[in-house]
Amino acid sequence: MPGKENASVRGILSGAAGDTRKRPLMWLLLSASALPLVFLFYFLVPGAPARWYILLLLLGYGVCFCVQFLFWCMAVFLYRRDGGDGSRGYGKAYSRMISRSRPALLPGLVMGVVAVFAFMAAQMLVSLLLSFLLSGGVSAGSLFLLTLVHFYLSYLVADLVLVLLVLSPQMICLEGGAKVEEVFRASYQLVKDRYRDAVALFIVPELVVRTLFLGASFAIYYVPGPGLIFALLLVSMSLLEGGKTAFVAAAFNRFYYRIVEEEGKKKGKGGRREPVREARGAKPSGGRGASGAAKSGKPSGPRGSGPRAGKPRKK
Repeated sequence: MPGKENASVRGILSGAAGDTRKRPLMWLLLSASALPLVFLFYFLVPGAPARWYILLLLLGYGVCFCVQFLFWCMAVFLYRRDGGDGSRGYGKAYSRMISRSRPALLPGLVMGVVAVFAFMAAQMLVSLLLSFLLSGGVSAGSLFLLTLVHFYLSYLVADLVLVLLVLSPQMICLEGGAKVEEVFRASYQLVKDRYRDAVALFIVPELVVRTLFLGASFAIYYVPGPGLIFALLLVSMSLLEGGKTAFVAAAFNRFYYRIVEEEGKKKGKGGRREPVREARGAKPSGGRGASGAAKSGKPSGPRGSGPRAGKPRKK
């Protein structure tokens, strides 16, 4: 029912906001990991020579995104139900992230390349669409409004694609996925049946961050000195990107646990499909189990059977 779905999304959003407020250091760590990405994408690439543009944009963005992706995985560990509080929780999350760093590197690199491709395609699509609206001539006010629409839509259209991979950190950290194809397939399978809820959870922080960034850009415009403007833009954009990633990690942890609980309820009723196990390639019941899934090249998840409600694998 739509009302029930909306209530569930609101509950996840409010819960994720509480999770990120309780652990502000994770926000700062993610902001620091986003610094190379922000510097490259917003400051280095736009002024790069034409012969280096594509190389910097694709390879550079993928590598820089991979750094942030690793700390995104750390946030997934920190925001899990047994993540703990205080410095001990951060230490455990960091050590678990290090233990999963090798299987996370390639998915992070590929996801970074996919992200920049999606953004470039979204920009071209939105520009083409708006060009038809501008063909008849518009006023200065309408042009400014269309510029804002282009700014928002370029990110939001890309998010419609990226949301299908947003559970990749959970598949690596909580399900034990180790290969790019199995991690992406599992995320896609879980998100596609709950696409409306996942898009809402992914786009809400995007809208907030882009609006805050616009406000900061207008305010920083009046700051004297180009060096100070550059420093303020770099820091503010990194803080916004880090906050968005922290919120997304917390929100989709809760989204993942909701899926696990749904699976447990359906399994209790008997004969109904189990989305997490299906996404990992295991049969709903009495099938090959984790070892058969591993042989087929699909996510094997925790040792033994699929995840139990509210009990992901512990490292």
